Amino acid sequence: MKRGLPQGCRASESRYAYGPPGDSPGCGVPVIANNDGGVLMRIREWTENDLERVMAITVAAWTPVYNGYLQAMGPDIFHTVHEGWQERKKRSILSSCRNGNGVSVYVVEIGGDVAAFIGYRVDTEQKCGVIWDNAVDPAYQGRGIASAMYRFVLEKMKERGMTVAAVVTGGDEAHIPARRAYEKAGFDKVVPSVRYYMRLGESD
Repeated sequence: MKRGLPQGCRASESRYAYGPPGDSPGCGVPVIANNDGGVLMRIREWTENDLERVMAITVAAWTPVYNGYLQAMGPDIFHTVHEGWQERKKRSILSSCRNGNGVSVYVVEIGGDVAAFIGYRVDTEQKCGVIWDNAVDPAYQGRGIASAMYRFVLEKMKERGMTVAAVVTGGDEAHIPARRAYEKAGFDKVVPSVRYYMRLGESD
């Protein structure tokens, strides 16, 4: 079911439409029209009520990534290093949601359902903002959500005085969609990195 602006709020022609001040729930939050001009994306700060959805999106979005790790590393090393990755990843995301490491987390709603989340943090000394963990529910991918939330946090960084933005992602096949999305958002300077693994033999 499609849902428009909260009662008492109004849209505008700006990139982020803010409702007028008042007591109406949901006013004063960004509302972004999707590329197809149909569904509205509402971006707002994360709350504890979003916990179940954010955790579900975390596992669904990172499963293909860890499947790629399994193929690249082989089952022996993979299960040694990444056994139980789902719970560890959820704990890491939850820490960010609760402002761990100074991360600010937002969710994207479509029709009242949380479809994605994104975190970012700023380094005021280096004037650099960093996009943190972020993911779109696979059921909602391909609707321009990632592009919208990247634009949103980049604007947030600029509002907080940042002059540079950065993001870290994988160079493997599973991260191809993420790399494409970041490049589409304007990231064009790349510093390659490689992580190696080896099985240690028993000591003599």
